Amino acid sequence: MQSDRFGILIIGGALLVIAIILSIIFAFQVDFRTEQIRAQGARLVRTLSGMPWDQLRPTAQRQGALRALLNLGNSREFAYGVLVDPAGHKITEVTSPGVTVPAATFSREPSAWFGEQALVSPSDGKKLQEFYGPALDRGDLKGFIRLGYYSPGYFPSGDQISFLALVALTVFLLAPAFYFMLRRELRPLEHISQHLQRLVADEPGSRLEITPTADLRDFMERLSGFIKRLDERSREIESQGEVMLTANRLLSYKKDKAEAVLQVLPDAVMIMDDAGVITFTSAKIDVLIGVAPEAMVGRTPQQWCQDEGLIGFLMRCQSISAQASRSDGMLYSPAHAPERKIQVTAIPLASHSENTMFSGAVLVFRDVTAETRIKSAGNEFLAYTTHELKTPLNILKLYSELLQGDDGNDKTTRVKAVNAIHDQVERMSSMLNDMKTVALIEMGNLVVDRQRVKLHDLLRDIFEAFIAGGRGAGMDLKLELPTELTPVSLDKGLFAVAVNNLLSNAIKYNRPDGKVRLAATESEQQIVIEVEDTGIGFAAENRERIFDKFFRGEDEATRAREGQGLGLYLTRQIVEMHQGSISARSEPEKGSTFSIVLRKTATLLREKI
Repeated sequence: MQSDRFGILIIGGALLVIAIILSIIFAFQVDFRTEQIRAQGARLVRTLSGMPWDQLRPTAQRQGALRALLNLGNSREFAYGVLVDPAGHKITEVTSPGVTVPAATFSREPSAWFGEQALVSPSDGKKLQEFYGPALDRGDLKGFIRLGYYSPGYFPSGDQISFLALVALTVFLLAPAFYFMLRRELRPLEHISQHLQRLVADEPGSRLEITPTADLRDFMERLSGFIKRLDERSREIESQGEVMLTANRLLSYKKDKAEAVLQVLPDAVMIMDDAGVITFTSAKIDVLIGVAPEAMVGRTPQQWCQDEGLIGFLMRCQSISAQASRSDGMLYSPAHAPERKIQVTAIPLASHSENTMFSGAVLVFRDVTAETRIKSAGNEFLAYTTHELKTPLNILKLYSELLQGDDGNDKTTRVKAVNAIHDQVERMSSMLNDMKTVALIEMGNLVVDRQRVKLHDLLRDIFEAFIAGGRGAGMDLKLELPTELTPVSLDKGLFAVAVNNLLSNAIKYNRPDGKVRLAATESEQQIVIEVEDTGIGFAAENRERIFDKFFRGEDEATRAREGQGLGLYLTRQIVEMHQGSISARSEPEKGSTFSIVLRKTATLLREKI
């Protein structure tokens, strides 16, 4: 009974093995045939695409290269070959019996001329794999070549059934042979088992006597040798496994380390292989171009990018020479932040085996918005500075020539000329001093010389100097200070520059009959200095940018007044050097108010020792 169950188990195992073997063989054949179709279709499309248009198109004298080549190279999966114009209308076709060519449309972008697509046959509903490519005439697109193949099915053909049946029969016939051979080899073990059963059933003191036979001795020797070799092989596999595990851990560590380095770089990094597939992106790419890294990895640019210019650049990167240091790059504005400027640069990667072979590219995305703005502002500053210097120089030249002539003998003319020359020299000196101070601040070479200063007297002296200099003539200038202000520790000269700049702007951007007010208030925690005017003001969107270097408003009223965009920038730097802050509030055509807040810290209130 036990032998029968063992025989049934052998038959069941044989059937299972047959099913597994047949499944593997058939799956391999389907995959192999699919790859053959893909290789044949792609190769045939590129061959036909390289032929002249006159040879592809059929005429009354010849059938055309398309029909001739397909008739020679047909396979059993071949469905159709069609030559269509750019609009999709058929020019000529070659089809298998009963096949209807499905409709399809094609892009006229060069990057999408070659490709493959999955379709369904309208006649029988079978799946088709179509390969297409351009038909060119002296570089001009004249149409498309379409080659369709039936996708290999999961039901075997007649010749496959015969082969699979032969394999199944062979494996099935081996089962009974294996069974009888195994029974023959196990007969000595059955003999031992029977003796052991009798020994267990007998009374104590019974002995087991086994006469070793030649078959049993040979079996034991072979079994011993097999176990020994199995143990040796097991040790080898275990040793190899440890080596492979160590190597895998080392590779994983190196990969993680390399990716960690790329992640902390200030610029976003993308790696693209030679097929145009993204294999790695750093997390910063999401901030720069608005696409998450997981949406890029494993996909081509056409699948995740919406910008045609960026797609074209990434596709061109596939043709970069492996010996080139980098591409020319491109300036790109992402759709989610069009005001930003992103510089994209491609660096080719050479193959490990041959340095001349292209194996991919490293693309670096760098935000150059600030640099672009600074460059633009710098150019604008240079133009403004040239204009600002040119105007006083012209005035100096005019009055110097006037003094050299006969008019120079007139006392009134001389006084007027001297005053004008003095004013223009003061103007140029003030501008150059501002530029020098800004340069010292940005280089970190400006030393703050703190002294104990009576803030009340300092603000009053600055205001009175403005009035004595004739600045703001015709305007209503007011000074509103409390009787006493706490003496503070600050750089008197630098702080005077900051307040002077605010008063100068209040007068420059005011109306001829406007008002300017310099005021100060004090509380337990801070001292607030305000400069208020009734001038042209500025828009709310410029509230943060007015303190930027070289920034000036775009409105006509601002541009009509002279300036370089350095005054407020310098003022903010000086205030922040004294651990203070500056803010502004304004309304167009109603004036502006600038507030300097000095917190009463130990640094601000300490006396100079």
